[in-house]
Parts: sequence; structure tokens; C-alpha cells
Amino acid sequence: MLKISQPPSPDDRALLVLEGRLIGPWVAELRGAAAAAAGGARKLDLDLAGVTFADEEGVAALRALRQDGVRLMAASGFLTALLR
Repeated sequence: MLKISQPPSPDDRALLVLEGRLIGPWVAELRGAAAAAAGGARKLDLDLAGVTFADEEGVAALRALRQDGVRLMAASGFLTALLR
């Protein structure tokens, strides 16, 4: 299961906080939440401190988001290694 929350952001950047496992059906949920949060010209940050695991599809989604300009923050050493 993956929990995605969006705390208020005072600047021009949106923030999504992820908690749990980024696998299977939750990857599509992340993509949809990221698209909605970015909403036009807003830049997006993902707080990955609470992500405990990501499968191949989840890592691919994070890489694609990063390539699209999304800033990935606070990833664990495990997740950072997978994103290389």
C-alpha cells in the first residue's frame, strides 16, 4: 500500500509525501497524483523518506518523473541506489 499526501505549500512548488511501498497498482496512483499536483506550470517535489520499497515499475516511474523535472527528496540509501 502507498499513502500519498499533499501538505500545503507556500511557494510555487507542490509537494507530495509518499509513505509505504511503491509497487504494482500504486505506480499508476503516483503518476495520477503527480500530474494533478503539478497542475500546469507548478513544479513538483516528491518526499520519498517514507517509501520502504519500490519494484522495477515504481523505480521506472520515479526515474521518468525525475526526467520530467520532478525533484526527488529524502530517498533512503536503498532507493537512491535503485534510482542510479
